[in-house]
Amino acid sequence: MQVPKDELKERILTVATDVFLERGFERASMRGIAQKVGTSVSNIYNYFKNKEDLLHAILGPFCSYLNQLLNQFIRDESKGAPRTVEIEHLAKSIGEVLKKHRNEFLLLMDKSQGTRYENFKSNMIQLVETHIIKDHLNHRENSGRPKGTFMVHIIATNLVEALVEISRHYCDDDSTDRNISALMKYHIGGIEHLSS
Repeated sequence: MQVPKDELKERILTVATDVFLERGFERASMRGIAQKVGTSVSNIYNYFKNKEDLLHAILGPFCSYLNQLLNQFIRDESKGAPRTVEIEHLAKSIGEVLKKHRNEFLLLMDKSQGTRYENFKSNMIQLVETHIIKDHLNHRENSGRPKGTFMVHIIATNLVEALVEISRHYCDDDSTDRNISALMKYHIGGIEHLSS
């Protein structure tokens, strides 16, 4: 019995995600993916021109979605929502992303070395850092790096790394929601302390 093309393509994407998570992009092979899918390597090449193209099919749409969410949140949050609303909204938005797209998030943050996505985590940290400096510490972007902002880098890095840790150690949706909510309170409290 022949598997429908759309079904096989989805199976390739699902298995490739698991293999990339397990081995990392660089160590994963198209042959290993094909074996787990139960098809030939040449059949995978009917759908994806190479391993990078396969990874892009997995991460490209997620990266666009994540970038849109991050930029939208920064625009909304820069308008000065009340603190409790800000924390709840941020925690809920992040929780939904991590629960629905946990594998893509971990693949992007942990296992994409050697690809066009390998700098996504550092770019995300830089985005958070710039947002804190510009919108919370009231520094202008063109005034250079203000004195003492190394702590802003630490706070931004801790936030992103903590989200990765929460994703790595996912056990259920409720725990994830509680952990993210606690992290956001801690994160925003740290920014408030730094700006006082």
